[in-house]
Amino acid sequence: MNQTLITEFILLGFSNLLHLQGLLFCMVLFMYMVTVMGNTLIIFVVTVDPALHSPMYFFLDTYLFEMQAVRSMLLFLMFPFVLILVSYVHILTTILRMRSAEGRCKAFSTSSW
Repeated sequence: MNQTLITEFILLGFSNLLHLQGLLFCMVLFMYMVTVMGNTLIIFVVTVDPALHSPMYFFLDTYLFEMQAVRSMLLFLMFPFVLILVSYVHILTTILRMRSAEGRCKAFSTSSW
């Protein structure tokens, strides 16, 4: 039975940079304080404005994103489809312009219709 028990985690990335410990601490502290202040600001604005007390289902609606995805899909699918359709029409008109019925029969039998 293969079992491994790990009870500790050691991050070795900054152990050799003792002269930068103060700078790294200040940077991480600054990012933490900005995050806490941003969250506090959001909580404050939501408590002050009663209109924000109701859930905002507007942000959960994916209808517009789905419509854009369908439009892009149609654009990318219609171009090759129209190109293939035009080439088949050209092949068909070329075959139908043949003068002999025998040539038309042979052309239809060799094409992948």
